Amino acid sequence: MAFELCLYTGLRCSDVCRVSRQHFKGNVFSIQTQKVWTIVTVELPEIVIKLLEITPTGKETFIVNREKEKMIAVFGLR
Repeated sequence: MAFELCLYTGLRCSDVCRVSRQHFKGNVFSIQTQKVWTIVTVELPEIVIKLLEITPTGKETFIVNREKEKMIAVFGLR
């Protein structure tokens, strides 16, 4: 799911990790980026919306990882 969000939105990994349901209105996605505070708004294809619906996600964000510390180290997230 993370790869698809990066591909279809053009966001950095750090921003994709923050994506949640609050960033969607129908199939329109909008988020303010962390690095340069640019607002990115994209209309996502129906296939991505369906993937979000069927993929197990977290309560707060779509991207979940049981090895949070490893993910932080690999992607340099804080």
